[in-house]
Amino acid sequence: MHHPSLTLMQLHEAFSPQVCAYTSASGVAQMSYRWAVPGMTGSSITPATPATSATPLTHVLLHGIGSGSASWVQQLQWVSDQAAQTPSAGVVLAWDAPGYGQSTPLRDPQPSPQDYGAAFWAWLDAWEAQRARSQTGSLPPTAPTAPIEPIAPLTLVGHSLGCLMATSAALARPERVKRLVLLAPAIGYGASSEALRASKRDERLHNLQRLGPKGMADQRGHAMLHESTNAQTASDRAAYLELLAYVKHIMAQVTPSGYTQATHMLANADLLSLVGALPCSLAVASGDGDVITPLASCQAVATAGQVPHQVLPGSGHACHLQSAQAVIELLFNPGPEVKAA
Repeated sequence: MHHPSLTLMQLHEAFSPQVCAYTSASGVAQMSYRWAVPGMTGSSITPATPATSATPLTHVLLHGIGSGSASWVQQLQWVSDQAAQTPSAGVVLAWDAPGYGQSTPLRDPQPSPQDYGAAFWAWLDAWEAQRARSQTGSLPPTAPTAPIEPIAPLTLVGHSLGCLMATSAALARPERVKRLVLLAPAIGYGASSEALRASKRDERLHNLQRLGPKGMADQRGHAMLHESTNAQTASDRAAYLELLAYVKHIMAQVTPSGYTQATHMLANADLLSLVGALPCSLAVASGDGDVITPLASCQAVATAGQVPHQVLPGSGHACHLQSAQAVIELLFNPGPEVKAA
C-alpha cells in the first residue's frame, strides 16, 4: 500500500531526512530522521520547518538492523494524507538509529539496548526543544538538552531489532510512553550460550566484511519478504518486485559502523527479559511468512508480555512494508488497549 501516484522510491525522496543535534555522553551528536504530520498537501510532502506547536507528537518509529528510517515511508505517507487535526495521528517521526543514515554512532563499540534507549530520549528531548524554540521565533541552539514543554505520552513502535531499542526506551521513561508496538520482534541472543552468541555475532560481522552492505542486500533482501506460491496477477508480481528492489535499496545504504554496533547489541540482548516489566499498553504482531523472526519466536514475545500475538497474513519480516495497511490500522486505529502485566 502506497500512494497510487508515487512509487516507493519517489516516497523515499519526498520524505527526505532531517537532522537534529543533541547532547550525548561523548559530546554533541546528531540524529537523522524522517517525519510527517496530517494535512501535508501539494507537491512538497515533508515540511521544511517543524510542525506547529498545536500538533502533538504521537508516534515514533524505530527500524531494524538492516534497514533505516526510509522503511516507514508508507506509514508517513498515510499520515500526510490525513486531514489536519486527525485524532489518531499527529507528528510522526521515524529515526535513523545511531550509526545509521546521518546519525552519530554510539560511544560504546558494543552498546546495550539501554544505550540506544538513552540516545533515543536525548534526541527526542532535543527535537522537542528545537521545535518549541522555532515556534517562538528564536533560533534553536546547536545542541539543545531539554524540552521547553513536556512531551505528551506517545506510541513507540519498533520493528525487528528496533523492538529492543523501543522496549528499552519505554522502560527508561515509562511516563512518556502510553503504548508500545513490537513488529516482528528480534529477541536477541542474550539468554543463549556464549558459544551461540559469539557464533551469531561473528557470522553477521563476517558477512558484512565479505559482502559489504550492497552484497548483503543482494543476498538477504529476498528473505525480508514473503513471496506467495499462489498464482499472482501481473500487477501483484510487479508490486512484489518493487518491494524487493526497495528493501534491497534500503539495506544497501546501511553504514558498516552502525550495523557493527547493532550486531553486538543483538548478540547480547534479551527481549524476553524486558517485556514482562512494561507498564504501558503492548501490541505484538508479525507476518505468517516471516522466516527471520518466525511465528513461534514472536508468539514467545507476546506470551512474555501477556498479550495476544497478532498475525499479519501473507507478510514476511518487513511487515510494515509488505502489510503496510494492516500495520497502519494497528498503529493508528487500534482496538481496545491491552495493559501489559
